[in-house]
Amino acid sequence: VIVSNLASAVQFLDQSIWLLRRFRKAQQRQKALSDRLAQYEDELASVRAIICVINDEGNLHTVAVSTKLVKLKEVAMVLLRSLEEMKSKSRGPSRKFTYQLVEGSSDEIRLRGVMKEMAQVKTSLLLSIQLANVGVMRDVQNGLIANTRIIERVDQVLRKEIEGSEGLRIAQLLKGRRPSSEYDGTILLTRDDLRALAGADDSDNNGDEKLMDDSDYDSDLPRQKEVLTERITSNDLARDQALHSNGVVEDIWNEIERNVIEDNVASEDAVQINHRSTLEVTLALLKSTYETRVPAHSDVVEGKLEESLINHSGKYCGKSVYQTILTSYFVAPQIQSRRLSRRLLSTGQSKLIVLLKQTQPLEVRH
Repeated sequence: VIVSNLASAVQFLDQSIWLLRRFRKAQQRQKALSDRLAQYEDELASVRAIICVINDEGNLHTVAVSTKLVKLKEVAMVLLRSLEEMKSKSRGPSRKFTYQLVEGSSDEIRLRGVMKEMAQVKTSLLLSIQLANVGVMRDVQNGLIANTRIIERVDQVLRKEIEGSEGLRIAQLLKGRRPSSEYDGTILLTRDDLRALAGADDSDNNGDEKLMDDSDYDSDLPRQKEVLTERITSNDLARDQALHSNGVVEDIWNEIERNVIEDNVASEDAVQINHRSTLEVTLALLKSTYETRVPAHSDVVEGKLEESLINHSGKYCGKSVYQTILTSYFVAPQIQSRRLSRRLLSTGQSKLIVLLKQTQPLEVRH
């Protein structure tokens, strides 16, 4: 009897130990899954933060970043569809959903695979952001310059808003360099700079904009991709019958891919042009405005400006009778002025653009 009781007791204990072991392992698996789901949440929150930064920062709207965002959207749709299907299988409270994930290996494997792909897309997107040619544009001589103010600002935003971000590659490249122009904070990019940026693009197959073509430098240099050409006008002010034109004339500024105009002010019967227009429309408007404001007098010296577009832009608050844009496409009276200063404001393929700044009141003979 004793032996029988002992055998029965051992059997019961063995079964109890086996069940407890199963319960313990199930609890461990559930805790591991809970930790994994928390990691997934953090990963998705990080991706969302990156998207918000891209949305707020127009300088990051490059071709490469756009391509990665398309892929990110596709993966996000697959993830949501998978989670909704898992939810539809769940009947009852959330613990049932967790239990199904633990026991349903196919669901767990599927979720893990989608999140792995999401992590890969995130890494690729961060790389495209890091290699973006932010603040790079062409100067008058068709060379490449970098606007350090834009680069530093975007670099700081990336490091602050995106956890683990290394910022912009171009910011690291230009760190400690003194701007060539203190006025606008630009740095002329050297051949070594272009090699470094192009090498980063090629090695990572970034697919971003071209920095130079074969005609710019020796043919043995690596091929690079074209820069996003920008025209940024900000904080301009015009007064006293001023005509303010900051719009892109598509015939001339045909290389401009992104035009930013901010905080421009015009008053005192001013005409302000801030939108893209054709050259014909722009010239007709300027001529009409000119003829309306400045009467022609026979004793005023007449002259014809050389074949160029004279672009009025910048901060001018002088007490002049008339400030406007003139052009060689119509003959206009040449108004006498005590001082006229000229400054080149041109890009690669455009004609000569001359800025007339009237620093003192005009004297018109009657």
